[in-house]
Amino acid sequence: TNVWQYAPNNTDAQKWYIIPCGNGYYMVVSKCNMLNLDVSCSGTANGTNIHCWTYNGCDNQRFRVDKVG
Repeated sequence: TNVWQYAPNNTDAQKWYIIPCGNGYYMVVSKCNMLNLDVSCSGTANGTNIHCWTYNGCDNQRFRVDKVG
């Protein structure tokens, strides 16, 4: 399932669990289907697709939040 922008509607499709997985990284898991946020094919280029995928323990399902500004 692709992830895309949409106006807020308070459904579970727009709610996420942020789960620590160590070393400052997090998994982002959809409340509506319990699938992980996943960078398609472990891509690193700008514009790489982001979708929901079954947990697989790979780095493309781990995210770090950095303070900017």
